[in-house]
Amino acid sequence: MPSTGKRTRRSRRNLTATSSQSSNSAETIGRNEDPLLLILILLPIKSLLKFKCVSKQWLSLISNPDFSRRIKTDIYSVSGIFFRRNCGNANSAYDFIDLSPATSQHPPFRTLSFVNDAIKILESCHGLLLCRSFLSGNRKINYYVYNPTTKQYTVFPPLQDDSTSVVSMNLAFDPSKSPEYKVICVRNYDLSRNQYKIEIYSSKKGIWRDVNDPLTAPNGDVLFNKGVFWNARINWISEWEDKGLCFDVYTERFGEMPMPPRPYESEDGRGRYFGESRGHLHIVESFAIDSWDLAVYEMESDYSRWFFKYRVKIDYNKRDFGIKGELPILSIFREEREEDSYMLLIAPGQTLCYHFKENCFYKLYNFGTDKVRQYGNYHLSFRYIQSLACV
Repeated sequence: MPSTGKRTRRSRRNLTATSSQSSNSAETIGRNEDPLLLILILLPIKSLLKFKCVSKQWLSLISNPDFSRRIKTDIYSVSGIFFRRNCGNANSAYDFIDLSPATSQHPPFRTLSFVNDAIKILESCHGLLLCRSFLSGNRKINYYVYNPTTKQYTVFPPLQDDSTSVVSMNLAFDPSKSPEYKVICVRNYDLSRNQYKIEIYSSKKGIWRDVNDPLTAPNGDVLFNKGVFWNARINWISEWEDKGLCFDVYTERFGEMPMPPRPYESEDGRGRYFGESRGHLHIVESFAIDSWDLAVYEMESDYSRWFFKYRVKIDYNKRDFGIKGELPILSIFREEREEDSYMLLIAPGQTLCYHFKENCFYKLYNFGTDKVRQYGNYHLSFRYIQSLACV
């Protein structure tokens, strides 16, 4: 049956040609970054980190700073929160609370060991961590920006003048606007006049630069060590007065920020909590001394006023969990649906979640009785947001 043999040979040639065409098409797609980009930018960060190993081309593409700006991620999607367990001059240990809605994840770290130095976190901002080393002997303090997702870090050059002490360091990073981040350093200048010196580090230029005019604080009780990046500004509250400060990181101009009304007069300072979530700035005040009847305020975007947002009555809930004493507030989380918003607090051996709409507590995480005492020296909490941002 000669005709059958011809058809068979012809079919094999067609099959070979088809396979060759498919191979050429795959190679063409592999060489063409545009179709590849359209696929990769839709993938989760966890997958992209693995795909860096596919080829040098994929590694270069995914590691490109412009790529991190194009991926479809929510810059407010908090995967977890970690907080320092001890505050001594040793490498700090951190506990991690998994907040991911899907599968559980391993902690990004327990201690920070990306350099051979004892370091701690100063603050977190949209996936990046601002860190510093501990002062040891005659060694100078180093400052770093660290991406816990990619494990990349940058050490800052020395400050321009070591004669004045550092009051605070604040990280400003908005990946929705630019891959560039800035660090604002506040230093003592003339304390008799409430004046401070400002230096700015830009990841784009890689150097420290002075802001020409010194900062004159409206009073001497601005809490520079509690700065929060929100609305393109670093914001600082006042402990006693009715005005705080803000600094626009783009125009490099200072402004005043109003403080919410004091629910009562006391000898205690202002603000049980001050922080940002999903583009909203919050501050928490107490209604009465030694009371866990709390007022949550939110700032208008034009800085015109703080408005009352939530009232949180914790006293009777504390009895249900057998808790005595003050509960430090870890963070407030504004969710995409406002009715899902909640507040995290830490208690001996456990983390509690307070749901604003339901006005109730539930236990989120149990650390065990062996860790009850370790949290008496609670300090700060930091958000973990997965990010491919280059540092």
